[in-house]
Amino acid sequence: MPDQLAKARPSALSRLHLATPRQHESVLITPPWAELTDLVQTNAAMLTDTDVDLNGVPLRTLRQQVRAAVIAEAVTYTRSLIGEDVVQPDRARLIVTGHQPELFHTGVWAKNFATAGLARATDAIALNLIIDNDTIASTRIKVPAGNHGAPTIEWMAFDATRPQQPWEEATILDPALFRSFADRVSPRIRECWGFEPLVASSWRAAVDQMKHSPRLCDCLAAARVAVERSQGLQNLEVPMSRVCNTSGFDYFFAFLLARLPQFHAAYNSAIREYRRAYQMRSTTHPVPELDTQGEWLEIPFWIWRAGDHRRLRPYARQVGSQIEVRAGREICAQLPVAPDAELGRALSALSELRTKGLRVRTRALTTTLFARLFLADLFIHGIGGAKYDAMTDRICEEFLGLRPPTFATVSATVFLPLGQPYPLTVEEVHRHEQRIRDLRYNPDRYSSRSQSETQVLIREKGEILSRLTDRRPSKDEHHRLAAINSELYSHLQPLKAAWKGDLERLRKQVQANLVLKDREFSWCLQPSDAAIPFFRRQFLQ
Repeated sequence: MPDQLAKARPSALSRLHLATPRQHESVLITPPWAELTDLVQTNAAMLTDTDVDLNGVPLRTLRQQVRAAVIAEAVTYTRSLIGEDVVQPDRARLIVTGHQPELFHTGVWAKNFATAGLARATDAIALNLIIDNDTIASTRIKVPAGNHGAPTIEWMAFDATRPQQPWEEATILDPALFRSFADRVSPRIRECWGFEPLVASSWRAAVDQMKHSPRLCDCLAAARVAVERSQGLQNLEVPMSRVCNTSGFDYFFAFLLARLPQFHAAYNSAIREYRRAYQMRSTTHPVPELDTQGEWLEIPFWIWRAGDHRRLRPYARQVGSQIEVRAGREICAQLPVAPDAELGRALSALSELRTKGLRVRTRALTTTLFARLFLADLFIHGIGGAKYDAMTDRICEEFLGLRPPTFATVSATVFLPLGQPYPLTVEEVHRHEQRIRDLRYNPDRYSSRSQSETQVLIREKGEILSRLTDRRPSKDEHHRLAAINSELYSHLQPLKAAWKGDLERLRKQVQANLVLKDREFSWCLQPSDAAIPFFRRQFLQ
């Protein structure tokens, strides 16, 4: 228990400096790849040796139970995606990553290859958590069109639009649109850019999955896993919804309820400290603080009922030897939970509520808190998750008195083969804009001095300016300077036209680079000979 531990005040939360890789075939790995093998062993030993217990049950015991249950779920789910048997691995270590089931960009995909490579290097299991408790942002992806000189973005849908809802509840609304996705995207890529995207071969797995599951996230996962398996990755897959239906997750939920005042305070303290470190004034970023409504304390989970589109922020309060949980105005659970009580009866009550369609799901910080403490020997984040998980570290220290296991951060950039980006910067465009402006107000700098008329005007302007070292020009001098500039400028119109042409060309190149150097195109648009070989060199050799 937290109260049993002598807790030194942890050092102040500091900013995590993680730079997004911007160049083609560049990667961010921190800590360095060579250190991750030892880090897996260090984390595993720390989590095995800790004397932290949760209402009488050692953390190490809960980890064993949770890992066994989640791996069993992952084997079953992965088998359903690939349509063939998956042998349950008998390995001691577990490398975990995760993301929403969307058609995410290539930089996110790097985590899956890193997880597979590190699992090979440490004889561990690789596990990807499909975060289906998050809401769907979009059912379309951006596709590059046009040509190298004038590239454009088109948006192509893989399913019909819908009201905001959790991925867990989302089924395919327009089967015909879904089936035709690759047949619409692939010819467009071939026509404009001359290569075959992965979606052309992988989408068959997504369409075949429709025969077994109407869930959108299952079908999208099937397409990605088909590609990964073809490259020798043996990652197991499991939706977070299945993880949240295990008894180990129920214990985690009941324990946090039993210690809710302390957890509530540690959670909000971590958010406030993060905002101070990053100099944020927003009350909603990176996440809102947990609310208090009288004796009701907000808990950092989502609750809804099966089939609902809207996730609700639940609140809880202690009433005698029970915890009441409400979502909206409804008291949806009354659990026999007290700070130092055994939690077995609460687990039975949660299991019964689940049979009645109640969904209890993690939010962002509780997702990684659970994954890092109960599942992973090493969790691999992307850049955004890594920055936010500084708060999870602090919650772990403040609430459990436990030094959190170290996580890794992986991201990458592999551009689509749309042709070489133009070698210029926005600053170069600004310099051209300034030069054209300077042409208007200082035409003497650019005028030909071989013309006698021009020489006279330039000389006169110089004489006027020489008299203005310690005063402003008189009205007459001001008008004369303006007239000289106007006269000189009138002789520079051919030069102005040429420079404006150069500027327009540069602006078009800058706009083109926004597409040519866009790192956030979906993995499914990559050709087979671009990102995959790069990831294999980085993580699998």
